[in-house]
Amino acid sequence: MARVERYEDALESWARAEKLKPGMRELALNRASILIRLARFDEAVSECDKLIDGEGTVKAEALFYKGYALAGMKRNEEAIKAFSEASRLGWKGADEALKQLQDQDK
Repeated sequence: MARVERYEDALESWARAEKLKPGMRELALNRASILIRLARFDEAVSECDKLIDGEGTVKAEALFYKGYALAGMKRNEEAIKAFSEASRLGWKGADEALKQLQDQDK
């Protein structure tokens, strides 16, 4: 329970930071990561979708987190697509996440 409260506190901190630095993409990525840990997958996907129109590292990381959120919702085909695209963009860990998800589907 304490861990959940700390994640909720982190979300509140990110919300305050976003007010100070609106549009800072790294804050949205961190928020998506926390939402995944809280199993608030729909919200995490929404956060990631806001960032996928970007380029490079931010886009790759957003796709990576989106893959985890989609996998959490058992939307494995969509998760595989997200991880594949993150891997294509060079995101470390995407290949391993993709392999694990594909192994689960067997």
